[in-house]
Amino acid sequence: MTLIQFKKIEDVLSKLLTKQNILIKETKIVRIDLFPDYNQIPYERSSVENLIFENSWSFSELYRDIFKISFDKQFIFDHDSIQKLSHLVYGRAFSEDQSEKVLTEAYGKKRNDFNDYKIAPSFDDFELYSLIIKQVDNNNRKVLYKGTYMGHTSDIDNGWWNLYTTASIIGVPIQEINEFYKELFIESYILFNDNKMNLAYFIAYSAFESYINSKFEDSQSGRLKDKIKDLFAETVPNLTGHQVYSSIIGQFDSYTSKRNIIAHGREKITITKEEYYNLLLFCSLLVNSYETGSNTFADLAENITCHIKL
Repeated sequence: MTLIQFKKIEDVLSKLLTKQNILIKETKIVRIDLFPDYNQIPYERSSVENLIFENSWSFSELYRDIFKISFDKQFIFDHDSIQKLSHLVYGRAFSEDQSEKVLTEAYGKKRNDFNDYKIAPSFDDFELYSLIIKQVDNNNRKVLYKGTYMGHTSDIDNGWWNLYTTASIIGVPIQEINEFYKELFIESYILFNDNKMNLAYFIAYSAFESYINSKFEDSQSGRLKDKIKDLFAETVPNLTGHQVYSSIIGQFDSYTSKRNIIAHGREKITITKEEYYNLLLFCSLLVNSYETGSNTFADLAENITCHIKL
């Protein structure tokens, strides 16, 4: 596998950052609040009608930020079915506020049972027409969504069944970060998603520098480029035989030059999304290569693609 082929892996940068425990890529089961928006429709308690809803899902206890999310497959679960799945997964009953957790665990560990108990989102007088994500609000840690369905208003919050969806998520998990370089990479990626390219670029470079320096004694000085060479020479004395290192190290001087222009502020520079992406890919390739002991792109591809939570 060549560098060009490696870069064609779907979501390759996200997979590299996930392997570093900087991002997390996983599937959650999310409960959808069907309570209608009565500002857009008339209130008729006893009728079956087309209803509109605009509500939100809070991720404040799960993620610091979400960068990408999609609602993929919708289904209904009733209370008894979730109880049965809870006993299969945990060996005990569940409380009402744990339904998402139970279903997420069952989806990952008991998929056949999960599929046996789920109900299509169209039965009796209920039929889901649409469900789309409006916005990811990382400031308030909410995903705003809207949709339409045919249903009976008296069935809303009936306590018997609820609508759920699979949610494919790439984000930063709520967890304590012990390594300083990881915190810097996270802050850089957040800035990138806020379109603050220059600062994101500078911090990404600083994160990589912090990572390299952490591999040496505090008293050891020298150029960063020389430290990178010395670090990888520990794994392969003849660095021409290290495919990952030898394929990309030639780009380093260009990244350093742009970092210095930003740092010194003597001339104007506008970092593009592509330039930031290329720097972060370079950093992540070297970090993952060293941490996993992957000298070739084929080995590295295998290491990062088996790390994703489904």
